[in-house]
Amino acid sequence: MTRARPEASIPKEIRDGTLRLLRPIRPPGATLRLIRWRDAGVAVSKDFLDSTPLYRRTVGRFLIAREAAAYRRLAGVPGFPRLLAHPHPEVLVLEHIPGREVRQLAPGELPAEALLQLRETLEGMHRAGVLHLDLGHDSDGDFGRETNMIWSEWGRIYLIDLAGALLMPLPGPLFRTLARHDLLALTKLRRRFFGGGGPTPEETLPRWAWRLFRALRKV
Repeated sequence: MTRARPEASIPKEIRDGTLRLLRPIRPPGATLRLIRWRDAGVAVSKDFLDSTPLYRRTVGRFLIAREAAAYRRLAGVPGFPRLLAHPHPEVLVLEHIPGREVRQLAPGELPAEALLQLRETLEGMHRAGVLHLDLGHDSDGDFGRETNMIWSEWGRIYLIDLAGALLMPLPGPLFRTLARHDLLALTKLRRRFFGGGGPTPEETLPRWAWRLFRALRKV
């Protein structure tokens, strides 16, 4: 990972290096920027530099630290952008994955191999002890507000936005039950692109797990 410069210089480096915004600035939410980043060339920054100082230094730093920890744990798992730097408590710099969000694709634009890729990514993520929990958080298997799945220009599915990821140790049965929520992403792809039906048994959550999931989403 690239060695960080002194913290005080990083916000200016991010702002001066911004090529364009990838998401409108809507404090207190994080800002996503396409930036010029040192030896990496083009990268993506996720930061809370546009939030109030109190929010940045509390919630923002907590969310950035948790997401950085998730990306570090998932290093080497296929289907995730690389963490390039965590140069400031309120900033992440990630590998840029050019492509399109999966929910923007029309039927026929996603090949069947994407399902196999997504399963490989989800299984690798769960083996690393990470739950994503935000792959379109609806209960019926359809696409939600955001899928956090990118179909890259080189034909690989990627998962992004680990701000809500759960890394804490959980009892095996509880972890496997909550992992089913991530597996609903497979249901979404089958329904949208391949005419598939509802969730398989491994992708179905009991009612108590849905209540727990909604509580965790507030943390």
